[in-house]
Amino acid sequence: MRTIANWLVAALLLAAAAARGDEPVRFLIESISIEGTRYSSPRILIAESRLVEGKSYSEAELRDAVARIKRLPFVLHTDFRLAKGTERGRFVLVVTIEETKPLFLRADSLHSAIQARITDNPGRPGVTPPTFRDTVLRFTGDHYTAGGRWFAGAKGVATAAFDTSRCHVAEGKCGTRGDGYSLGYTQYDLFGSRASVSALLLYREMSFDLPAFIPGDGRRTLSFGDHLTWQLSAAAPLFGNNAARATFTRQREFNNTRRSNFDQGELAWLYDTTDDPLFPNRGTFAQAGLETRRFLRVTTAATEHVSQYDVASRVTKYWEITPAHSLSTGAELDSFFGNAYTEYHLRAGYAANLLPRAKALRYGDLRFELGYDRIIMHVHSGPSHDTSSRGEGRAGIAYRNAWGVAHLTFQYIGWRHTPE
Repeated sequence: MRTIANWLVAALLLAAAAARGDEPVRFLIESISIEGTRYSSPRILIAESRLVEGKSYSEAELRDAVARIKRLPFVLHTDFRLAKGTERGRFVLVVTIEETKPLFLRADSLHSAIQARITDNPGRPGVTPPTFRDTVLRFTGDHYTAGGRWFAGAKGVATAAFDTSRCHVAEGKCGTRGDGYSLGYTQYDLFGSRASVSALLLYREMSFDLPAFIPGDGRRTLSFGDHLTWQLSAAAPLFGNNAARATFTRQREFNNTRRSNFDQGELAWLYDTTDDPLFPNRGTFAQAGLETRRFLRVTTAATEHVSQYDVASRVTKYWEITPAHSLSTGAELDSFFGNAYTEYHLRAGYAANLLPRAKALRYGDLRFELGYDRIIMHVHSGPSHDTSSRGEGRAGIAYRNAWGVAHLTFQYIGWRHTPE
């Protein structure tokens, strides 16, 4: 019996030693040092890392913290190392960053071809077959943004931007134009809680270019609505890579014949382990939220008031195949108009970094991207509903440096509509 007991004790000691061996090594972070800051505030970067000096962290937790710093809009690249602290077993976390410039630019050019197969007549089973009409549309859309970013105090960031967009439909010789002006402010690490609050004010002018075949009064451009939008948002970390966000948006549209107020509130949960906000190669992003909308339209004839509740959720997973190549898959579910309209997305993508890291750090990131989305849409109207689906294939080139981002994308959309 004593021999068996000795064997049991030895087995338990070996199991405990193996369990301790599986535990990740933890590092006691005595202090955090930020290098490379010229415009931004180190206090914001430390707050967004969610690390607390004097606590121990594993290497994976440190990488997650540095990834959170990199996802800030004014950080381009990050790296980190551990330096010796004042005592044995203590370390200084040194984070080196490359900042974006105070002035930023963005240019997006999208060239699309849409092939739609629309049901003109659904027919009757066993009596008449359905009839279809094939339509091909080609349009281009360009969007440009220029703005500036200024740091206010130790934890505040103010932004101002101007953007303009153009969308042109080739077959109809018409399109839309819009100009926007925005002011924003974000306060990080509110009351030392690692939470942030932000405010945004946006004014946008929209106009429509009439096609030549529509008779008019000599004007070829009509304004169809100006929008004034303000938004308040607050985000707070929960645990690990989880966070909660609350957002309220009010949009006011006005023209000569009507005035509309559109209010939207959202409460969302977010999970993010991606290594880059714009060009991710690995990690997971997930979001789920509940949205409430109130719509008020006042015209000379009547007043319309509608309240709606909807859900929005999506998840995307990125796999780094090699340091230069990555794959992604994802899914999305959204409902609109009080669940009267729902969309389901399935997507897959591939990306290749065309420059090695050393050259990318010097000249900027150059990236080739491929993507495919399968989207199924349901419109519910009483006892019947319509179902349509479309496939979207994309190929493009993206470039990013400290001054901004540029995208050139070619897209093909195949649309199918089946009323029931």
